[in-house]
Formats: sequence, C-alpha cells, structure tokens
Amino acid sequence: MVNKVMFLFSFVLLLALLIHLQACIWIYMGRMAPVGESWLDANDIVVIDYPVSRQYICAIYWVTATLTTVGYGDFKGHSKNEYIYTMIVEFFGFMVFGLIMASINNVILSDSGVTDEITQIVERVDIWLVALDKLK
Repeated sequence: MVNKVMFLFSFVLLLALLIHLQACIWIYMGRMAPVGESWLDANDIVVIDYPVSRQYICAIYWVTATLTTVGYGDFKGHSKNEYIYTMIVEFFGFMVFGLIMASINNVILSDSGVTDEITQIVERVDIWLVALDKLK
C-alpha cells in the first residue's frame, strides 16, 4: 500500500514538473517570436501585456488543455515552431494518458490477485470446517 502511494505521489510530482517545463518553453517560444506572430500577442487575448505570473498561468492553462486533448483554442500557436511544439505536447499527452490507464489497470489487476488468494483461503477453511463437522 505504501509503495502505491509513493508511486502515485512521485507520478503526480513528475507530471507537475513536466507541465511546468512545457509551460516555460511555451512562454519562451512566444517571447522569441517576432511581434504579432506568437501566441502572446496574436490571439484574441493579448497576453504580452500581462505580468509574468499571469502569462505563466495562461501557459499552464494551455499545456493542461493541450495535454488533455481538450484544446479550447483560446490560446494557440501562430508560428511554425509553435505549431510543431503543440503537436509534441499533444503526443506527450497521449503517452501520459496511456501511462495513467496502464497504471490504473495494474493496480486493479494486482488487487484482484489478493482477492483470489483470500477466496482460496476461505475455500480451504470451508473444506476444513466441513471435515471437522463430519468427525463429530
């Protein structure tokens, strides 16, 4: 049980770190693009005028929406590099989703093994009790 909790904690921590890194790269790409050709200033919402903390929140929002394949579209890339990076983040989202589903499947299967053992022990106890009852 402790191993599962530690695995879950480290998985969430790693995922948060990767989301942070992807958001920082997204901000960097927006700042390096020419004026009017990045997600920071070419969308309906002009994020370039926001403080850095709010730009970071917008970038985290974009990464989360892209990773979960929801992609609302209010923030999107405008340069070739931003489109390529968006595709990379989407594929990363597929891999994370697959890893999460495999982990959940693994937890369910490992728990069913314990259930099978308990069922076998209960059946042996029942057989032993029937045998004891016949001896009386």
